[in-house]
Amino acid sequence: MANPYLQDQIKGLQQQSNQNLQQTVLPGINAGAVAAGGYGGSRQGIAQGVAIGNAQAGLNSAAANLYGQSYEADQNRSTQMSVASMQNDTMRQANANQYSLGLGNLGLGYGNLANQQQQTQNQYQLGVGNLGLGYGNLANQQQQTANQYGLGLGNLALGNRQADQSYSLGMGGLQNQSQANANQYALGAGNLALGYQQADNNYNLGLGGLAINQQNANTNQAQAGANIFSQGVTGQNANANGLYNLGLSQQQNGYLPYQQFGNTLSQFSGLGGSQQSTANNGSNWLSGALGGGILGSQLYKTFGG
Repeated sequence: MANPYLQDQIKGLQQQSNQNLQQTVLPGINAGAVAAGGYGGSRQGIAQGVAIGNAQAGLNSAAANLYGQSYEADQNRSTQMSVASMQNDTMRQANANQYSLGLGNLGLGYGNLANQQQQTQNQYQLGVGNLGLGYGNLANQQQQTANQYGLGLGNLALGNRQADQSYSLGMGGLQNQSQANANQYALGAGNLALGYQQADNNYNLGLGGLAINQQNANTNQAQAGANIFSQGVTGQNANANGLYNLGLSQQQNGYLPYQQFGNTLSQFSGLGGSQQSTANNGSNWLSGALGGGILGSQLYKTFGG
């Protein structure tokens, strides 16, 4: 005889599984997706599908256990009833055969029947225990599902954390690269400005050196001209002095016989001192005029006359 409460038990398991799925598992998945910022995404759908599949698998396992246990109980009960029927028939036959033996044998038959009833009750209690074991297995399955869900949430949070760290590391590397590029640009600009400044300094230094060279050349040229002019003046003075001395010598040579003649006469006339003074004065005046004329003529010729 089939268990009349089997379908009600399976419906109760379904209701309990659906209630746990709707009120505990799926809200937990949705809350985790909201916390991770992936509500409505593929990860949430996958997690919900896994949870629903696990719940259905647990339900199927529990229902299979119930069916198996019910079948086993039914088989046991059928066997026991067959055995009991056979025993009852045997007992009936024995009772019929041994009816003449008295009511004692009948009491023994009733005792055996009571024992069979007790065994049947024991089998029923065993079925109830197996049903409790099925409920325990279902609870264990639900706990495993919850543990897997918690582990999945932990892995999801770890993945999000690693993604955030990778993003922060990438942003830091980008900022460092930008700063390095800015430093390189500033260094290049500084070197360029330094190059321009060095070029200007070299240009100004070249102009200063050129000016100094030009000034030195002008100074050397002026000094050379001054030296040449000084040498010319010195030479002209020497020539003038030479001409002057030559003219003076010629003048003196021209007056020398007269002077000697006058000196000879002066010892006889007593007028030698006065005449000599007059002659000397005239000679000096004439020689000075002659020398000056020669010098002026020479200077006039020298300076473009």
